[in-house]
Amino acid sequence: MNGEHAGTLIKVSGDGTCIALGRREVLLEVGSLVSIDPNPHTEQIGWIAIVVDVSHAVREELLPYMTHAKREVYVPYEKDYDAIHYTLIILEGTGGSVRGDIVGADVIKLSDDESRDFIKRHGATWFGELIERLDKQSILTILNKLERLLPDMSQKITVMRSYVRESL
Repeated sequence: MNGEHAGTLIKVSGDGTCIALGRREVLLEVGSLVSIDPNPHTEQIGWIAIVVDVSHAVREELLPYMTHAKREVYVPYEKDYDAIHYTLIILEGTGGSVRGDIVGADVIKLSDDESRDFIKRHGATWFGELIERLDKQSILTILNKLERLLPDMSQKITVMRSYVRESL
């Protein structure tokens, strides 16, 4: 993997969902593929994950304009008001099951070529799990990203998009 360092893993859930603290220098979007690398000194990656949500922290200067109830939601948890948090879902792993001891692992943005290789190698086998776990808009956003990456698969992606629109 020769991608860019996009952030650091800060939370791991037992269901394969992770939260990463992003870097402003390398922005990810919903549908981006990343590797989670618990040992950056080796060529072997630990897991491949997909970004399913991007959230930006509330800037401190906006806090006075927020209602008291909203402030209680953001203020106790947010120390860096300019932070980006990515929610990731693990798609494939060579490192076994995802455990909390990988907190602190590097999150590396896969290049477009690496993303294409992963998708072509695994097909849409991982997509069924996403349909069960995500809302319609997130899935459609991921399909749009896939269509940009794989223009030769446009017809198949159009069929998948129609299925999502009608079924969810």
